[in-house]
Amino acid sequence: MKRRNLLDLLIDRPIVHPTRIDAVAWRGRQLTIAIRGHRWWASPYEDRQTEGKVSLVFNGLEEGRLLTDELNPDDDEALEGFEVIPVSDVPWAQGCDWSIYCSGPIGEPISLFAKVHDYLRLSEAFFGPEHFLNEATDISRFVAMTKAGGFLVGRGPACIRDLICAELERQGVPHNVVRTITDTGPKFLVRLGHSAFLCQEALAELAD
Repeated sequence: MKRRNLLDLLIDRPIVHPTRIDAVAWRGRQLTIAIRGHRWWASPYEDRQTEGKVSLVFNGLEEGRLLTDELNPDDDEALEGFEVIPVSDVPWAQGCDWSIYCSGPIGEPISLFAKVHDYLRLSEAFFGPEHFLNEATDISRFVAMTKAGGFLVGRGPACIRDLICAELERQGVPHNVVRTITDTGPKFLVRLGHSAFLCQEALAELAD
């Protein structure tokens, strides 16, 4: 069994249909998707009538969502839209290295919440505002928190920091920013249909 970096393989060998998902196995922090169909991973000149099998292996799984109703074994274009993206190319998926503290109340907290929400939706992120804004799993608690004299409003990567700070400046809210480098984060964002997740390693296991 040979293993190849999946990102490199997809650059060298674009996916060609038919491709079907035979099986999905989840064990610990590893997800394996068994693929059957045209042997696009072998050569661009393969006979489309000849079927082969390959396993897509994702190690070090982190946050994400997997929609099982999209894993249809009869779908012969199962990898339509499948992509592996370096996290370094995905601003919202990078480490939450920045903490933003307010030293006065926020007059329009829902406006701040909406800015973060809309940015994440437009970016097709699977994180919601509650991932970055403090106490935002409950909007009423978030609003109540923002009436205090001093509080942590949120943590996030640079793109979220800039978004929060721009809105605080617009509202004239005094604030400061503290940087704390996080531990090593995920390396890849994987998208498959409407499913998406972060992982440390993305591999293709090829038969010898």
